[in-house]
This record gives sequence, C-alpha cells and structure tokens, in this order.
Amino acid sequence: MFFDPNRGWRRVSNRDSRTRIDWAEEIRQLLDVDYPNARKVKLVCDNLNTHNIASLYEAFPAQ
Repeated sequence: MFFDPNRGWRRVSNRDSRTRIDWAEEIRQLLDVDYPNARKVKLVCDNLNTHNIASLYEAFPAQ
C-alpha cells in the first residue's frame, strides 16, 4: 500500500508473490505513473527484506 497523507491519496495492489522484483515494479508505478513530475519522493518503508535499494538494482539496469 502506498499513501500520501497530504493529498488524502492511497493505492493498494495485490500480487501473487512478494519478491524483490514485484516491489521494484510497484516503485516504478509510483514514480512513473502516480508522481511522474515529482522532483523528490520521500519513501518510508517497513523492514521487509525486499524493501531496499538492492531490489531496485536487481530489477532495473543502473544508468
């Protein structure tokens, strides 16, 4: 679940699995679709092992 208390907005999705790639795709959705013009996004995550920067590097090529 992603939410923005300042906008009163939230998005919930349901996937068959909870892998690093799944989480990275959700972050892509957040940045490319939900906040495409944002200069900065402050992301607060729980400590699930897939919720870290390594997941993004595993899913997407570094530029």
